Amino acid sequence: MKLLGIELLDFLVVVVYLFGICTLGVWMARRVKDTSDFFIGNWRFGKALLMMHSFGTGTSSEMPVAVVSNSFKGGFSGIWTQWLYLFITPFYWLFAPWYRRLRCVTIGDMYEMRFSRAVSIFYTIFALVFFMVYVSLGLKATSGTVAAISGGQLSADTIVIFMAFLVVIYGSAGGLAAVVITDFIQGLLIVVLSFMLIPFGLQAVGGFEALHDKVEAGVFSLTSPAGFTPFYVVMVTFAALSGIVAQPHHMEVIGSGKTEYEGRFGYCYGCFIKRFCTVGWTFVGVLCIALYADVIKNPDEAFGYAIKDLLPVGCVGLMIVAMMATVMSSCDSFMVDASAVFTRNLYQHVKPGRDERHYLQVGRVVGVFVVAGGVVAAFLFPNIFANLKLVWDLPAFWGASFWLGMLWRRANSTGVWMSVVGTMGVYVFIKILWGTEFPHAYLIAIYLPISYILMIVGSILGPRMPEEKLDAFYARVHTPVNKNRSEDQKNVQESLEHPRKFEHYKLFKWRDLELLKPGKVDTVGFIVAWGWVAVILGVALFLIKFGG
Repeated sequence: MKLLGIELLDFLVVVVYLFGICTLGVWMARRVKDTSDFFIGNWRFGKALLMMHSFGTGTSSEMPVAVVSNSFKGGFSGIWTQWLYLFITPFYWLFAPWYRRLRCVTIGDMYEMRFSRAVSIFYTIFALVFFMVYVSLGLKATSGTVAAISGGQLSADTIVIFMAFLVVIYGSAGGLAAVVITDFIQGLLIVVLSFMLIPFGLQAVGGFEALHDKVEAGVFSLTSPAGFTPFYVVMVTFAALSGIVAQPHHMEVIGSGKTEYEGRFGYCYGCFIKRFCTVGWTFVGVLCIALYADVIKNPDEAFGYAIKDLLPVGCVGLMIVAMMATVMSSCDSFMVDASAVFTRNLYQHVKPGRDERHYLQVGRVVGVFVVAGGVVAAFLFPNIFANLKLVWDLPAFWGASFWLGMLWRRANSTGVWMSVVGTMGVYVFIKILWGTEFPHAYLIAIYLPISYILMIVGSILGPRMPEEKLDAFYARVHTPVNKNRSEDQKNVQESLEHPRKFEHYKLFKWRDLELLKPGKVDTVGFIVAWGWVAVILGVALFLIKFGG
């Protein structure tokens, strides 16, 4: 028996899950007392919750769909659709403490604290656009896959609106606390999603050896002459390292822990789980080559075909739930983040002095509008991978301002305006002149160094930021977080009163460079993280060679 094109058992699995996750979100609303609770969870989350929150927020449904699609087109090289962050993940261990030590709620707060209110407002506009685009990608990818599973009886547009409605229910009610708790549950489902299809696909193909017999040898390569070339991988990796720090949701993803260690552990290893899951998505795409090479015309449909054809009744419902979990775990986080950055970095300057209840309600309303903007964008954006590349590029425009703002005292507001506006101008000019024909790798090779050159030149030409402002900023950045709130406030106050006490901890004795010597936790954690990179690479290479 089928309901809306889906087997009744699968349909019931989906209904029970959605009811449970929305109920949990609404129940968490009772813990929300003020904007700190709603926007940042009052800085009370531990390592396990932040790890799954980082994984859930950073993993949306367009990612497995895009990886499977690109792997269906180009073999194992499609893994770089998401592995572009693999070689920068160990660096997360080093820069993650900044977010908690700033003791801010949004990255917009950081830009105002370090540069100016005008820069913060400019960043807020970027953040809202970024969130809408990212939300649209997840909604579109999931809706297309679920619509394919239903045999067309459920329209993709209807599914987009329905999922957005669910995200609004529990995200706007419970705030970040609801998001983090539901992400823990949904993160486990995403892991299931990543590997559930593989045994069924191998059975349909006839095993590893049969898979190697049915596809060309070039499929089992991590690079592709026509797609993910070594040069492209290197360029995208540099763009990712530059822009990852400026992504607007990272303040709550990393900075909402009890201390900086919870944030750095949760963020770094939550992302490693995602890198591991990417191996599973890639392998599904390669299996689809053997199964559907002569059937599928649109590679974006490969994932939906595999789910519908390979999974037994009951498992299809679990897969639909897992797909919804990926998009809901990202969209709810982005909704809360957008609420925070708009309310704190824009609205409070227009309407200052209102009580916490007022700002809390404004945050909830703004979150709804951001999700609605994502719905509109989902209807307008036709190609998942093309717009995923846009999401890679946008934060890179701000990367130079963030990195140099954290490490170089001479960086100033003039540099930020020249860097961001100039880089955007170069990007748009190339897009208008050559359109989609201009290779993405060469586009990055042009705009990325320009962003840093303009930031440095603008900072040298413009006036220095006031020393009092710089001292206050770096005093926070260099002061470790204490779990005891009152002790932490005392430590920060002492650092504010004696900002020069960190001079002898500097790696280089240049006055304008704010780079401290790495400690034991920094060094050991960084080395261990590279060990995990090697392990994940080893797993991928094993799958490539096994049976060949």
